[in-house]
Amino acid sequence: MVEKKPVVKPAKRKSSIGVWGWLCLIVFGSLICLAAVVVTFRMWDLMDQLAYYRRAEMQQKAEDRNRIAQKQAELEQIRIAAEQARQAKIADAVAFVNGEPITMTEIREMVADMPQLAELPFEKIYPNLIDMQINNRVVMQGAHAAGVADRPAIKKALRMAEEQIVGQTYLDELLADKVTEEEIQALYDEEVKNFRREEEIHARHILVKTEKEAKDLLVQLKAGADFAELADKKSLDENTSGGDLGYFTKGMMIPEFGDIVFDMKKGQLSNPIKTPFGWHVVLIEDKRLANPPSLEETRDDIKKAIMETKLPAILATERTKMNVEIVKPTLE
Repeated sequence: MVEKKPVVKPAKRKSSIGVWGWLCLIVFGSLICLAAVVVTFRMWDLMDQLAYYRRAEMQQKAEDRNRIAQKQAELEQIRIAAEQARQAKIADAVAFVNGEPITMTEIREMVADMPQLAELPFEKIYPNLIDMQINNRVVMQGAHAAGVADRPAIKKALRMAEEQIVGQTYLDELLADKVTEEEIQALYDEEVKNFRREEEIHARHILVKTEKEAKDLLVQLKAGADFAELADKKSLDENTSGGDLGYFTKGMMIPEFGDIVFDMKKGQLSNPIKTPFGWHVVLIEDKRLANPPSLEETRDDIKKAIMETKLPAILATERTKMNVEIVKPTLE
């Protein structure tokens, strides 16, 4: 018989990881899962930020487009307004200089700015006014073409003029409410009290070139011709209507004229009078003692006089508002 050998079963191998090993694996796996979660959330956060920035960029671009469109619309409105103003000036034009219009509005503004012109018939002085504006425009365009405005001396003069005008306007505004009606009335009453009543006359004249023409006019006037009608037809003085000079005092006329007419009587017709302007025939309409001007006529002048008396105090007050430092009080 064959002897049976006992079967020896291999012994079970014990795990080399152990409890701590498994614990480490679990912890490591958990960390990996946590990291995956953190990475996932971070990716979502980055995607949200990217989307936010994209939305912000799109919004900024939309706002930029809106601003550009708004600016373009404003520029178009300015262009349309400028074109309308240009067309209005062309429609109002009475003359052109190199295509630049001179308007009726400018002519009337010139008259408004010169009170001595406002008293004259507009239709009579109109041709002279156009001539004046044309000459002004021709000179200005020539000056700009020659670069006169770019010269240092001109720029300095313009700067000084601007400072003077702006400063004076500011002072006038400061002083305007410092003058009361009581002060104006009081100074006016004082001026009236001291007013010296001079003789003044109201006269008409006809101005011609030669003594012969003046003598011919006298013949016609003595024969019954209307003085005003004859003056409108024959007089070289285009600044009067019917030859009317209005009221004036002796000192307002040149001696050659004033010395003679102030010796005449109301209603008297003069012999030909020679002056540097030509030969005059004069009719005395009225003689009287001059009355003082009304308060309204002199209000502005009176107000300016009062303002000048208050100027030092105003300047002293203004200086206290500034940091004024004189570093060289004398030249010694």
